Amino acid sequence: MKKALIINAHQEYPFAKGELNKEIAKRIENYLKSIGYEIKTTTMKDEWNADEEVDKHTWADVVVLQSPTNWMGFPWIFKKYMDEVYTAGMFGKMSQNDGRTAETPKKNYGLVD
Repeated sequence: MKKALIINAHQEYPFAKGELNKEIAKRIENYLKSIGYEIKTTTMKDEWNADEEVDKHTWADVVVLQSPTNWMGFPWIFKKYMDEVYTAGMFGKMSQNDGRTAETPKKNYGLVD
């Protein structure tokens, strides 16, 4: 069974509760389930743990990001998520077999023998 992580990156404001993003993320989840995917989700408004999110990313075959565009970019709360999660995974699960080692971080970077 294929596995998908769906991230709803909406940041709630008094004037923008995120109902459209929530609905789109739910439709994505329903569709992927209908074609046989196992699903895990993360929503920015809920508490999350960086190490657990690293595990979700490495578990997933597909990561789907549903996000509004705030001033031509992602909401700051999702930028924080990326910084914390991807930094937590950098020297471990998320960077295994990508060509770098702690001993020689620049030697043959990205090349597969």
